[in-house]
Amino acid sequence: MFKTIFTILLHCILTASSKNNENALDHVNFTDEQDFESNVIESKIAWLIALIPENISNDNRIDGDFLNSIYPNWSKFTKPLHSGHLRAGVFVCSNAESFSKVPCSKIISRNSVHVPTVVVYSHGFQEDKSVNVYPFEDFETAQNEAYESVPNLVDSVSMKNDSPEKAQDKLSKYISYIVNMDTKYLDTHFILVVASKSKNPHEPLKPSILMKSLALEFEDVIKVFNVVDPSSESAAQFGINKIPGLTLLFNVAGENFINTDDPDKQKLTGMGYSPKEFGPMNFNSISSWIRYMDETRRSLMDHEIGSDEEKSQNIRLLEKIEMVEITAENWGKGVCTADQAELCLIVLLASEANERFEDIIDVLEKSVVTRGDGSNPWQLLYVKADCQFEFVSGMGFERDVFTPNVLPSLFVFSPKKMIVSHMNEEFDAESIKKFLNSVLSAKAEMKVLRQAVEPVDRNCSEFLREMFAEPVSDDNLDDIMGEILLEEEKKRKELEEEIERQMKEIESNSKKPKKKGKKKKKTTKEQEL
Repeated sequence: MFKTIFTILLHCILTASSKNNENALDHVNFTDEQDFESNVIESKIAWLIALIPENISNDNRIDGDFLNSIYPNWSKFTKPLHSGHLRAGVFVCSNAESFSKVPCSKIISRNSVHVPTVVVYSHGFQEDKSVNVYPFEDFETAQNEAYESVPNLVDSVSMKNDSPEKAQDKLSKYISYIVNMDTKYLDTHFILVVASKSKNPHEPLKPSILMKSLALEFEDVIKVFNVVDPSSESAAQFGINKIPGLTLLFNVAGENFINTDDPDKQKLTGMGYSPKEFGPMNFNSISSWIRYMDETRRSLMDHEIGSDEEKSQNIRLLEKIEMVEITAENWGKGVCTADQAELCLIVLLASEANERFEDIIDVLEKSVVTRGDGSNPWQLLYVKADCQFEFVSGMGFERDVFTPNVLPSLFVFSPKKMIVSHMNEEFDAESIKKFLNSVLSAKAEMKVLRQAVEPVDRNCSEFLREMFAEPVSDDNLDDIMGEILLEEEKKRKELEEEIERQMKEIESNSKKPKKKGKKKKKTTKEQEL
């Protein structure tokens, strides 16, 4: 029998998480027959529809307070039903209209007695099938019928009063059961472990409609294993820190599922659900989380790199290497845009590189890997790192680009997520290949940039010429200063001669002595200036 070794991820894999904004209402208000038909009759999920006579409602949009006044437990029973495979809705029946699809006639009797009614549309409802109608006071009965119509794909087990060791043993047995049916199942699927509390003493293992909905929605992706009433210690070893809680168990790409040191032990990774990251534990939020984890798992499996020769032969290289230089003009405008799907693979070069550009291309042709399906995940770029050292430093490159043998180098930047990963090894084909595979398999060390970084708009040749201009020696400083003073003295004498010439010209053209005096004063001021 297998013994499971769990590796619990205590951090979120770097990707964007999403939170869902739920509607304020726990039910759907249908305003016309066409809307009702497309959402209820053609949906194939289970529905509880409250049919409200027009004479007791002044508005087609019914809120929870109004329905609670008719049936006090309305909000209690419909709160979990705003999404998933069992939902609640409301339709206001008009006395003046005849509905072919909506059974309003069932509550509009010949003697005009109008009573609110609940109609059950079972899961997988077909239009030619009849529906069951219940008075409002039998809403709980109607809900149970709708619940039972939803197929149950959830496997449940009680862990009440179990020690952590016994709880782990039960989970290991369940995993062994799954693996025995399909030895490759956990290479491509998940086990969703749900830690729950029993609510019905008569049916403690009865799963919630949320669990049943998730199992149905992701039937091709997950197996739902409901562990009922586990201790906090037992839940914690599965990666669940609070009950109720969830965790996904899966096999990490690039690692053997069976422990090679002990074949009777399993090595699995668990990712616990974080309401802080993905929102409250409802159908929409958990569905987004599962889809995100499935996409991540597919990425991990697509880029699985093993140590044996067969796996290494499956590595695909990019056939054509074409790089674009990063400048202040194109950054964020065609190069590393915030909405692009590609990762920016940025090569750091020196402006006067010792290596020929063709040699750099040759190394990249032997090392830039693709995705498992052969598609290109990269936007290939290069930057003159010594000219743009502020930009490179802002991207988290910690080494001095002016130090010999530091360049060339490279890093990968995700403009959508503002995440960067640097290669710290030698710039050779094997090191680059290993680094890029670690990026694609989410195993590389990542850093989140706190603020946007942009290249500087400058002429690199002039900038580097000024930066590396030879300093003036002390021996030549006196001679240089002497030349500067001689030049200044020459300019001063030329200015004095020009002023004296202008004064003589003014005096010769003046007829009145007074005016001559004024002109002399004016000339004096000009001379002072």
